[in-house]
Amino acid sequence: MTRWGVLPGAVRQHLLGLEWERPANLRDRLAGCREFPIKVNLKPPTGREAIEAISHFQAYTAAWRAWPGPGRVEYESRKLPQVDRQDLPVKLVLNSFPELVAFLGPDAEARHRHWESVFQPLRSLSPNLEPALIRNLTSLEALNPEEGARLAVALRQLTPGLGRGGYLRALPLTGLDTKFIEQNLLLLTDLADHQHQGAVRQSGGLLRWLDCQESPRSWLIVRILCEELRAQFGGLAQMQLTSETLSQTPLPGKRVLVVENNASGYALPQIMDTVAIIGGGANVGWTRAPWLVDRQLGYWGDLDTWGLHYLANARRNQAHVQALMMDQSTLIKHASRMVSLVDPNPSIPEGLTAAEIETYRDLLEGRHGGNCLEQERLDADWIRAHLSEWSEAV
Repeated sequence: MTRWGVLPGAVRQHLLGLEWERPANLRDRLAGCREFPIKVNLKPPTGREAIEAISHFQAYTAAWRAWPGPGRVEYESRKLPQVDRQDLPVKLVLNSFPELVAFLGPDAEARHRHWESVFQPLRSLSPNLEPALIRNLTSLEALNPEEGARLAVALRQLTPGLGRGGYLRALPLTGLDTKFIEQNLLLLTDLADHQHQGAVRQSGGLLRWLDCQESPRSWLIVRILCEELRAQFGGLAQMQLTSETLSQTPLPGKRVLVVENNASGYALPQIMDTVAIIGGGANVGWTRAPWLVDRQLGYWGDLDTWGLHYLANARRNQAHVQALMMDQSTLIKHASRMVSLVDPNPSIPEGLTAAEIETYRDLLEGRHGGNCLEQERLDADWIRAHLSEWSEAV
């Protein structure tokens, strides 16, 4: 705002920034933590200031004398040298939230009407929901009124144990799709918890309160690379399993080959007594599985800093992990196909061999023309030769 003689437009901009565009301040004002009235100092001038900028002085006094509201302007009679006694506007006082909204103008009024239309069906459930509605103002005003009504429909139906041990998408709801529940899970958790006096959080969250299983995540593709092993899977050549299932389910075969990316995993040749787990990327937590201790375990990833991090993570889970085609010879052979990533990881991880650490440094410094050699860029005969060598090792 100006040094003195603040005009209505400047006060509006000040309050927009302070009260309206700061979500925490807006929520606190709605909740009563920031109490009314709001009093804004209009910075009346000294006599010298008024004389030195008489046109601004006249605009300042005229603007507030003509101010129709909302809000109340407080005046103070002052004798200003060379200007004589003047009733100067010294404060704008806004006594309520509706006055604040009206003062801020049409855009603020439209925003306020919108969130009120979303709030209305939820308020009809219980006036006690108001603190939760204010707390979730940002999420709620991103919805349209129909979605606000659907939240109310959901809250009426959600009850303890409704899921009966099934998945969230299988909830027996009426007039409501379960994808909507999934998309608004955090919001519904907070609203339902407030509606049920904290019981949801005490149960460990909405899923547990409803008695629902979490939807499976972290899917991995299992490829059976051996005809004899396929027979044990009813002839299936590949399947998809969650990380949790894979951790708990020993697979047949002497060898397990972990491949970072899907595309390279689909290019694998037949390998005797071998199962490949492909497409996990950074997800190598499942390699803690105890049944992997007795398998010959190989890891093939992109030859970049991130691929070497994933290798190191897998090796910390299973110390006998053998890296495949993640070495200097592979790097040098295919150097012309390297690319440069903008975000290499500068931190060398524990779990790499001395040779792998040297390769990591080469990548960081771009000694071979780039810092990333993708799996898909390796010669097919190079891949076959190294996989054959790995599978024939005792």
